[in-house]
Amino acid sequence: MPIDRQTHVTQSLQAPGASGRGIGAVLARVLDLPRVETPWEVHLRRLLAKAVVDAPRLSHHRPRSSWIAAEAEARLSRGPTPVFEPGQARNRKRPRIIVGLDSSSSVSDTVLSLFAAEVAGIARRSGAETHLLCFDETVYHHAVLKPAQCENALTSADFRRDGGTSFRDVLDEARKIDPSIVVILTDLDGAFGPPPPFDVVWATPRPSWPLPPFGKVLSLAR
Repeated sequence: MPIDRQTHVTQSLQAPGASGRGIGAVLARVLDLPRVETPWEVHLRRLLAKAVVDAPRLSHHRPRSSWIAAEAEARLSRGPTPVFEPGQARNRKRPRIIVGLDSSSSVSDTVLSLFAAEVAGIARRSGAETHLLCFDETVYHHAVLKPAQCENALTSADFRRDGGTSFRDVLDEARKIDPSIVVILTDLDGAFGPPPPFDVVWATPRPSWPLPPFGKVLSLAR
């Protein structure tokens, strides 16, 4: 009987000594990354729309029209200049997705290959600027992925394979890039730290793992 994808991933997670064997060599033996069926455009559409909503915000570069009129009247009457009142500007923030890829020793080669394929799927389907942060206990690689070149970027990456896992540094680094949303591809076996000021999606093949203290869990097991 053929083994379905969920069974295959589960066996990879449970197999003793299945991690840390050098993902570069594994991916180099495969011409194409694994087929990905996750509908990222559906999962991310609402969250991206929420993050980049075209809502007005205060802008100190644009004075309020009432202040302009009052300031002109003050000059004509030689009266005191009124206190500046900021106007409103539209939010034109470009959608930006950060994908954290967990390559720690608890992630098997098979699952890491799955994660790499999911990264490519996000870059192709989301329509947003996509940043890749590879991490274990710390972030060690940052790349901006272009949809037509993401497979080459992933198969040529030098993944660290023998570290532990912490989500603190990857979320701190994500904060510096000002993301619309962060997707973390992980087995959830790590230290979470405090919640960040942006939406986080935990994409994992271990849906039965205890829920993270913040964010949304998306199962990759099928």
